Amino acid sequence: MPVVLLDYLGRPVPYARLALNLGCGHVPDQRQATTDAAGRAVFRDIDPSRHRDVWIDAPGIHRGTEPLGGTWRPGSPPVEIHGVPGEDVVGRILDRDGEPFARVLVGARGRHRPWTRTDAGGRLRLRGGAPRSAIAVALDEGGEVWFRSPPAGVERTFRVGEVTGGAPLLRRGEQLRVVLYDDDALPLVVRGPGPVPAEIAFPAGVLRVTVRGEDGEDGEEGALIAGAVVLVDGELFEDLPPGEDGALTVRGLADGPHEIIVAGRRRLAKVHSLRWERGETRTLRVRLALRPQ
Repeated sequence: MPVVLLDYLGRPVPYARLALNLGCGHVPDQRQATTDAAGRAVFRDIDPSRHRDVWIDAPGIHRGTEPLGGTWRPGSPPVEIHGVPGEDVVGRILDRDGEPFARVLVGARGRHRPWTRTDAGGRLRLRGGAPRSAIAVALDEGGEVWFRSPPAGVERTFRVGEVTGGAPLLRRGEQLRVVLYDDDALPLVVRGPGPVPAEIAFPAGVLRVTVRGEDGEDGEEGALIAGAVVLVDGELFEDLPPGEDGALTVRGLADGPHEIIVAGRRRLAKVHSLRWERGETRTLRVRLALRPQ
């Protein structure tokens, strides 16, 4: 089956490793392929009606399962695979005593990939993580704690079990300090200089996005699009639960300008620039056209 790997803006992704895995990532891959300079590759000896379970390993692409864009038939063009943005998660893990947490398993919480181990100094580099994703740390005594991945290219230190009092603290300029809790209320602390109380220094803005198709598609008038994703300044927000009116809500936006990208599978993405002041709520109504075949 010939395939072509495209990023979330529809651009070919060259020299990416693709793997067909009929499990959920915990078993060896059944087929592997590498895309060429035009983002194309071939899976050999597979069921052409199989639409799921393609793992992607490429810079800037989330390392997770993506479906094939259709069923291939002899003479038809390569089947599209649409990747979503991903990033390398870098940082350092300390144990409860403040010592490097060496050789500990770290990976995407609730998923079989991507996972890695910290080095002797407790440092980690996890390739292909989803932006703002939950990263789990497997504890020696069993169980796990987790933290939210930092922005791309930012290295942070996470210490298991440290507790600080007072209100949650967020970034102001280059200053950052955040307290995060797992489901069992066991905290991890993201360390940074100059803590500033979030609710005092800067109220958070809210973005509400309604995503519809173009009028006339499939006989419908601007039907709501399921599974749309929103990127704010390059950070991906996916699996957002729609409200009663179908709007997707992104919270925690700082005052100032933000670049908003709204995308849907097999649809042309749209880019908007909006500015927030004093933690206001902004509403964005977007219509996405189908990508030309």
